[in-house]
Amino acid sequence: MASPDLVNMMAFIKNGSSYPKSLDPKGKKGIVSTESLVGYSRYTSRENANDNQKQEMDYSPGGYYKYSTERTGATKTYTHEGWIESKQAMTQFRNYVAKNFQDEDKIAWLPVQSFKDYATASQYGLFNAEDYAQITKNTLNRFFKHVGLEPTNMIWWMNYHNNKNHPHVHLVFLEKNVTREKGTFTIGELKEFKRYMLTEMKERERLILGTDMAFKQNMKLLQSSKQLLQNKGMTIISSKQDKQIEDSIQKLFDKLPSSGRLQYGSSNMIPYREEIDNIVTMVLEHEYVKEDFENLMQNFRELDSVYEGHLNEKVTNMQDSEKLKIRKVIANNILSNFKSHKSNSTNVIDNEVQLNSNQDIDAQEPKESFNDLSDDELNDVSIIDEANPPDDYIFINEDNRIPHINWSPKYKDALTLLYKPKRTVHELEKAELLLTQEAGELNVLAINDLAKVYGNRHDDQSLKLSNEKYTEALKGFESILASTNEKGGWMAEYLNYRIGKYYMYGNGTEIDYLKARTHLSLASSNKFALYSLGTLYERGYGGDVDIDTAKTLYQKSSDLGNPYATYSLAKHIENEDIESSKRLYEIALHGFKEYLKDTEDDALQYKIARIILDEKTVGVDKKEGLDYLIKSTELGNIHTKRFFIKYVEKNNLSNLEHLATKYKNELLQAKDENILNYEGSRLLKSVEREDIYLGISYLSSIEDYQSDKNITYKLYKGYTSAHELGQALRYLELSAELGNVYGAYKYAELMKDSNSEVSSVYYLKSFELMEQEIELKNNVPFFKFRIAQMYEKGLGVDKDKKLAKNMYKSLAHEGHDYATTKYIYMNLKDKNYFEYLTMQKFLMARVKKGDHESAKTMAFMYLDKDSPVFSKERGVEMLQQVYNETLDLKVKESIDYYSNDYTKSNTNNFSNAKSSINSALAAIKRSDAEVKRIVRQGLDDYLETEKEREQQKYGKIF
Repeated sequence: MASPDLVNMMAFIKNGSSYPKSLDPKGKKGIVSTESLVGYSRYTSRENANDNQKQEMDYSPGGYYKYSTERTGATKTYTHEGWIESKQAMTQFRNYVAKNFQDEDKIAWLPVQSFKDYATASQYGLFNAEDYAQITKNTLNRFFKHVGLEPTNMIWWMNYHNNKNHPHVHLVFLEKNVTREKGTFTIGELKEFKRYMLTEMKERERLILGTDMAFKQNMKLLQSSKQLLQNKGMTIISSKQDKQIEDSIQKLFDKLPSSGRLQYGSSNMIPYREEIDNIVTMVLEHEYVKEDFENLMQNFRELDSVYEGHLNEKVTNMQDSEKLKIRKVIANNILSNFKSHKSNSTNVIDNEVQLNSNQDIDAQEPKESFNDLSDDELNDVSIIDEANPPDDYIFINEDNRIPHINWSPKYKDALTLLYKPKRTVHELEKAELLLTQEAGELNVLAINDLAKVYGNRHDDQSLKLSNEKYTEALKGFESILASTNEKGGWMAEYLNYRIGKYYMYGNGTEIDYLKARTHLSLASSNKFALYSLGTLYERGYGGDVDIDTAKTLYQKSSDLGNPYATYSLAKHIENEDIESSKRLYEIALHGFKEYLKDTEDDALQYKIARIILDEKTVGVDKKEGLDYLIKSTELGNIHTKRFFIKYVEKNNLSNLEHLATKYKNELLQAKDENILNYEGSRLLKSVEREDIYLGISYLSSIEDYQSDKNITYKLYKGYTSAHELGQALRYLELSAELGNVYGAYKYAELMKDSNSEVSSVYYLKSFELMEQEIELKNNVPFFKFRIAQMYEKGLGVDKDKKLAKNMYKSLAHEGHDYATTKYIYMNLKDKNYFEYLTMQKFLMARVKKGDHESAKTMAFMYLDKDSPVFSKERGVEMLQQVYNETLDLKVKESIDYYSNDYTKSNTNNFSNAKSSINSALAAIKRSDAEVKRIVRQGLDDYLETEKEREQQKYGKIF
């Protein structure tokens, strides 16, 4: 087998430990110290350190730092902050590394990247230290994210060495603040390191050969081919031209349940997956699809082999991965046909839009909802777990030799003290003593509450005891359930509820949502079990998301008097029935306040605050809401702190700003993803470049941010504001690929001129994503309006102006202003004047509100000689008004034409006028496109030549 073009070796050293044998085979180097890494440094944390001590500790003067930076053949040093240009800077960096490697158990990783030979390296565009530094930097940033290391928390340096018959790079990286205690990386992680490096090399090779754009084009075409294949599969399914496939689908439909989630990945579909898989196989082997499918798989196999050939090991498997994705899409298409089969109707296709093609897509994006904050709905108040049996139920087992349940007077006294508002330390100690006595008699209720007491202390020993007690309590509940003769009734349901909660939270066991669902579903009369089960269905824990089932469970629990369920039900119906939701919120508010009489619970206070401050019910007192909110933050509720920060800033509550700032800094320091997202998004709206880069850094520090369709779209907007167009396009494409509906549409728009095939693929993708948003009832009018525009212009779908017009009309009847304007415009364009008085009245109302599109449409009516309201003077006057307010040059062109040429020719032929204007506008548009191309090229050149300067200026922030 030929030698690979790249070999990576990874070793590590740990301060205070022996050298690994790979670095010290004879065992002579002793114990790793700060000096081992950087040699003698001016920085030392030892107050009594002297030169003699240093010499005794240091086996290799200068340490690994000197070896990598000063050895024969080593070039200048490149670090996470850029090139080190002077001896002073070298000393400062060395001291900085020493300071961050001084603590015992601190780890430094020492990779070596060895390239085959100089000729091979040059084929990849690797000629000098600059080239090696660039691919190392790009590789490290990707690798750090992959293994869970935060790039902004890393210190690293590298040196390119050319003193051997093959080029190689010595590299060192370590963390500022320790988050990883393990020095070894898995084989899979090391393969990813190689793959990232090889990817960087291949990109440079393509640039040298001039095939970079061809490669990107090829990847786009692969995605286009994949989309075409999936469309063909859908055609076979819906056309019903293959008898065998049609019969198989019909047999499947006869078996499918009429309720539950119809998605291939749903647990609801497990009994039918083999049958669905067989149908998918038949579709892919159909003559209409088979050749396309085989060609596509061959292309992915070839891409896999490129990587495999260069590394001499298999690090990618695109073929199998893409095959699974295609099969899943076809399977879901089959199941989506079942929906229409049931209802005998087709869902209306929807999308997002603007009034005209010149309007920015972002203008119609929904704003982030201030109230859509994560809420800890899974946690209900602790005391409700301790529900007493009904009056007619007697269950007291006094046998303290086996686990049992006993609501004894001692246990009740303990609960009273434990959950008492403003309890004293003495009362808490007494409660713990009573619980310990009851737990010693194997009362599982007391064992469970003792686990809670230990868990609230947060030190390692107490947490260990807490987990042990939870495990003991769970086993006790399970043994009681197994031994009880009562298979139904109150006690069996209570036991199933308690056991279900253990698996739901992972107390004393591993989290197992499927087991949690099973036990909770056996407690169908327990109001708290119904509520907990509802939260699992709402979030898709243990199965797919099923909002309808969740709402049904919340309703049942609410009817039994559980205010938590009433609260959740109110949240789900407030967009459908605001009056009913207000009544439900009022009931929940009363119930929560009743609970607070017996306990001081931060989650309860948070919910009460949210109901009041969000004005979910009538006659609320904002001051009362703030009091509850502050009490909850003081008790440490993280959800409350998040909401408090946003509420104070949104409402400019200057008297509480200091507290909000304190909590924000605390959560940012703790890398709280909710606040990182919030603060990052807020800073991206700033006009200050430093703020924008700080916002980008916050968003980029969120774990797996590159897998989040919304964060990647925000980063596209952030980099656009920072004029880093290359990065902006990268994140826009990524957001589109991940399924951000706005990103997919915007990317399709940007690719329209340069690659119409790719543009069509992403227009279609955005179309499908908008359909999904409509199905989920998200921003429905907005997406329907966009879909109408796509039909009007033929973007990703066949052009159908009649359908577009009908969709505009439907939205107009629902009160959608933009759709009404578009509907009127299309009527005027088609010379359909039967509603012109209604149109005129509506448009004038919009004009008075300052809507320029309505003003232009109104001017269009006045300037059409066939219009019943024809008036050239009024039309020109209205256009002049628009121009004065917008300085739109296209409007100015129209004014000049109608005021001069149109008047002098003494003709009112509107069609000729419109044709001339369209020609002029087309020329302007072509000119605009050319200017944009030149500007874009100039920006690319600027970014290339000024890159290092920008990095030095903003590197620390970014």
